[in-house]
Amino acid sequence: MSARRWHGRILLGLSAIMVAGSVAMAPAASAEACGVGGADITDGVADSGRAVPGTPLRYEYENSPYVGVRRDDCAGTIKIYYGGYSGITHYNVRIGAAQRELAPRARGVVTESIRPGDHPSITVQACKRGGLFESSSCTRWSPTIII
Repeated sequence: MSARRWHGRILLGLSAIMVAGSVAMAPAASAEACGVGGADITDGVADSGRAVPGTPLRYEYENSPYVGVRRDDCAGTIKIYYGGYSGITHYNVRIGAAQRELAPRARGVVTESIRPGDHPSITVQACKRGGLFESSSCTRWSPTIII
């Protein structure tokens, strides 16, 4: 057999090995569920309150901040869009049973990690911190977003 023929067979064999290795190292089926561009996005909805235009849709009551939620299952995150108030010291956010404070932005966005299969409810309120030994003064809670 000529050297040229051996060279061709070696290249063909190496190509086959590379293809087999690529198939063995292909991403798991869960990555396919993420869709084109690696994103599986869902916007949250509320069963009460007034819808405020925007992306994602936001919801509010009279005398409450607005809240909207966008879930990205591929990234394992939710983005919470909140705001509508100025002259406050903070927002309170409840994600499921947990509560924490957010920065007092007129139009804020915060990203939180979530575990696969979690579907937390999210609500916010705007507050002005009280003085020494005084509690904060807060608005009513926003509509609850289910994601």
